[in-house]
Amino acid sequence: MTDLIKDKISCFDKKGMEKLIREFPSQISWVENNLTITSFPYNDFNKIMISGLGGSAIAGDILAGYLRDECPYPIYVNRSYTIPEWVDEKTLTFLISYSGNTEETLSSFHKAREKKSQIIGISSDGELKKLCEGENIPFLEVPPGFPPRAALGYLFFSLLAALKILGVWSDSGEVKEVEEMLLALSREFSPEESDNLALHIAQGIKGSVPIIYSTSDYFYSVAMRWKTQINENAKNPCYWCVFPELDHNEIMGWEGVENGVFSIVLLMDEKEAPRMQKRIENTIKVIGEERIKVIKVYSRGKGLLARIFSLIYIGDWVSLYLGILNQVDPTEIKSIDKLKAMMKGA
Repeated sequence: MTDLIKDKISCFDKKGMEKLIREFPSQISWVENNLTITSFPYNDFNKIMISGLGGSAIAGDILAGYLRDECPYPIYVNRSYTIPEWVDEKTLTFLISYSGNTEETLSSFHKAREKKSQIIGISSDGELKKLCEGENIPFLEVPPGFPPRAALGYLFFSLLAALKILGVWSDSGEVKEVEEMLLALSREFSPEESDNLALHIAQGIKGSVPIIYSTSDYFYSVAMRWKTQINENAKNPCYWCVFPELDHNEIMGWEGVENGVFSIVLLMDEKEAPRMQKRIENTIKVIGEERIKVIKVYSRGKGLLARIFSLIYIGDWVSLYLGILNQVDPTEIKSIDKLKAMMKGA
């Protein structure tokens, strides 16, 4: 199977998504070694908004889950041309667009300026960089040339570094743990490994519509990331939801599901509260594990950040292998590009 999957990657992965995923850990060290800003002209804010779309916005969702119990300010992720009415001069606003040209994010930039929000821009280039530099707004520049979804390390850890500089977050060694753990996982999930968990998961969900379930407190963004990676890299429908909310509605939908159409991927964390663990177990019993394929994926690491990124990284590899099994180029996003072209002419 090792030689076969390597041959398939060579055949279908024309633009090197496997290499980008394998080298993801290096993005963390790049941020540590290349972020030159040491201070921001902001200190009087009482809420945080992160505005972006797609592979850029997910950095905000991960941050909100990770800092749920630590950040003294509410964190809101905005995915729109507009911004909430409550945004004001005491709002710390991150505008994130990897390309720097996302039209919704540029629109929200202007609206945040009108509100006199305290803005920090993050991108690789583009119009966002020009706007920030033209108006003397703090700007964090990350390396260009990546599909936005493959630049998560640059975007998230730049965002986290900014919050460290601002005194909102302090690193107790978690970032180093993430980097070391992902380096180990990059070897574990490489195509050269015969006993490859990520490949086995991809084989298990192939031919179905995967439903990704996590808990809502810290890992909701991980389920969302799995969904979007499977959509883009594998060209496969995929959906997500979270406990305990799904037990109050979505659980009913399984009563009408035929065998083989859907599969469930449970993102598990051994530090989950016992009551939540019991809820997850009972939910799967009610849905019917004997008729719906259920795959459990456990987090790795000690710290919360490591456990979050271990599940994210496993999902990235799964999406790659599922794309290869689906015989598609993981990097290509023809439908997204087509829609963008249509919107430019609208």
